Amino acid sequence: MITIRNISIDYQKILMVLSTILVFGILLKIPDKRPYVAIETLLLSFTLIFSIIYLASIKTKDIKLSPLLFFFLLYLFLYNFIIIFIRPLEVDVSLFDSLLFSIQEFRISTLGYFLPLIFIPLMTDERDRIYEYIILLAKISIIYTFFEQFVSSIGFREFFELLYTNSGVVTSNQIGVKSLGMYRIWGLMGSPQLLGVFHIITGLFLLSRKKYLWTFLSFIAVILSTSKTAYLILIILSFLYLFVNKKYLYLFLSSLLLITISTFLFEFNRYLVEQMSNDYQYIQKFVQSIQGYFLLLANELDYETGNIYGQGAVYINETGPLSRVVKYFTENPLNLLFGKGITYSFISVEQLSYTNFYDHGLNANDQAFVGLSSDFYLLTYFEQYGIVGLILLFIIFFVVPTYKLFNFHSFVLYIPIVFFLSMLHYPPQISKLMMFFVSFSIWMIYSSYYKSSKNIN
Repeated sequence: MITIRNISIDYQKILMVLSTILVFGILLKIPDKRPYVAIETLLLSFTLIFSIIYLASIKTKDIKLSPLLFFFLLYLFLYNFIIIFIRPLEVDVSLFDSLLFSIQEFRISTLGYFLPLIFIPLMTDERDRIYEYIILLAKISIIYTFFEQFVSSIGFREFFELLYTNSGVVTSNQIGVKSLGMYRIWGLMGSPQLLGVFHIITGLFLLSRKKYLWTFLSFIAVILSTSKTAYLILIILSFLYLFVNKKYLYLFLSSLLLITISTFLFEFNRYLVEQMSNDYQYIQKFVQSIQGYFLLLANELDYETGNIYGQGAVYINETGPLSRVVKYFTENPLNLLFGKGITYSFISVEQLSYTNFYDHGLNANDQAFVGLSSDFYLLTYFEQYGIVGLILLFIIFFVVPTYKLFNFHSFVLYIPIVFFLSMLHYPPQISKLMMFFVSFSIWMIYSSYYKSSKNIN
């Protein structure tokens, strides 16, 4: 309970309400997503503004944030703020339009990085209560993942596809899609790609509280999510755990086993492709999706050019995201340090074409204010914030947690690493649910209260 000028605010309950709304957000959007977005934005804005005011007014040194994290957030804020005034100089838009576009982009793409601040006003005893409530929400999310996969598997997949249509998470390429014999489900995350990553994070929180049965169920939920990004992150995390704990023999044997299995699967897939066989479709799709990640990183498939016996030929053009970002910074080396500025991920290319931010003389992929690629978010982040922003991000979410792991072991320290690894593929920071969980771990790691190994464990 916080009292300011005789007004008492139960901040713990506000955070509980906010986290509950975020967890059930995909279901709350079903009737109409506009009221949900308004309430979510209102609560996030209130908690952030209140936390910043509280941080500026308190005198105690007990809950100061690390200067490193503060500098990272300050860099993002100032960068987005300055862009508001720079954009009217780059294109023919009013200051109001620049402000409007920047606010919408900040709300969707950048706001999540600032969520560690909302935990600052918590009193000492409230911190553990929030921790326990997060554990409860993690359990609920696991149960729902099991529920959706089970109900879908017994023949009611269309129920969820129709149910989530109004939530804005259902796309045509996800209807009836299976991977490894299981449906690609949305869960409470609302994203088949990020659901598995989210359950790795819930599993680490549960493991930090020694909830071993629920940890096991959480990692089963990772498998049920069918997220190959999560599978790979789980393998990398396992290797990191063995290395940090100096279990070198197990690390060697696990690496040998992984290389053997990977070699067999890729060679077996190559054999099936050469034989034009339709056997073992699940294996073929699994292996080819991994190959596709690296193929599409630097290349782009062209399905429109050419025609062979009435069927469109597929050409591979070296115009993928990595190729485009290399080309851009080669032609604009002065932008390498700080990037070219934020792009507008909240609006599609077609919609952007009706604004002054669109250059009608360029191809859609070459538009200056269109994100490089939603499938390779780390490249998009680098494009926006440059080397300085990338280094800060790398230090905050990977270097410091990894360094701390070698000093004292806590499963909470793995959570920012999971977040950073997921950025190599999808943009996880867009999900406020994901960022609420990640931000709690960031706050634990970078706040002075959790400075010691005793407190963080």
